[in-house]
Amino acid sequence: MAKIQFTYSGNVYDAAPAGTVDFPLTTPAGKAIPYLEKAHIHVYSSGDNGTTWTELLRPGDWDFDSTGTIVRLRIAVTPDWVMVRRMTPYDLKYTTFQDSALLTAEQLNEGEDFSMYVDQELFDLGDQGFMSKPGTVVTVADQKRPNATGTASAGWPLDDSKIATAGAIAERHDAFVQDTLPPNPPLGEFRQPGKLWIDDGSLQFHYWDARAGAWVRLADTGPVGPAGTVTVGTTTTGAAGAPASVTNSGTGTAAVLDFVIPQGPQGPPGSTGPQGPPGSGLTHAATPPITVSNTAGTVTYGFDITTLATLA
Repeated sequence: MAKIQFTYSGNVYDAAPAGTVDFPLTTPAGKAIPYLEKAHIHVYSSGDNGTTWTELLRPGDWDFDSTGTIVRLRIAVTPDWVMVRRMTPYDLKYTTFQDSALLTAEQLNEGEDFSMYVDQELFDLGDQGFMSKPGTVVTVADQKRPNATGTASAGWPLDDSKIATAGAIAERHDAFVQDTLPPNPPLGEFRQPGKLWIDDGSLQFHYWDARAGAWVRLADTGPVGPAGTVTVGTTTTGAAGAPASVTNSGTGTAAVLDFVIPQGPQGPPGSTGPQGPPGSGLTHAATPPITVSNTAGTVTYGFDITTLATLA
């Protein structure tokens, strides 16, 4: 994640090699960070580029130099980043006056400084999208879970120790685009009134109904359309082996179906049929006489051909 940017009350530094390292008590712009008490300065280290922060203790882990303007850190294991912040307590009045007390310029100035420092710190933290009371370790998860629904969630308690800013609320995901149901609690911020789930698988919209405890689909009902009709148009014989087809030569509400039915393939030869009955034949008149001559005289033979089996 990107480094937190402070305008008045803090800075995030790249950690130097292990050993004793000095970090100037200045903003990223190089302006000095004044404070009312040394206890108001806090130092944190991060080993995951700002996802989580661990507060370092004074004087064991760090201390001021003699001028009070340098944070001197004793690093055993080099972190990624070091954050130096001024956190002025605003739970209680900084100065309490007694009856008949005289107001000194120093006391008045301290009161003005107190108000100014608190305003600066709230501005810096609000600019990051989150606010927290002094002493609270702030993580990225805290920024994304404002207490907006009256239910506790991880990193965001029900009390007023953290205040949701416009930046924090903007981090909330109020519309989800996914093709499965958003997760169940403990990530309860997914199932809250006002949440919208867009199912990009079915292209449907749902909203969370707290009374039903379920996602309810949004449906837009249009006017009733005309009754449809279907009639048969032409039927054509197609080529053998071609696929059958049906086309609508009408309209979407008055369909006319034209069919193309392919011709079937030629079948195999049939089996030999039974022998037929004998034929009646052909009958002819007697053939002309055939004359045979020999030396003994003339002999005449007559032949009557009544059946002709083969015609030439």
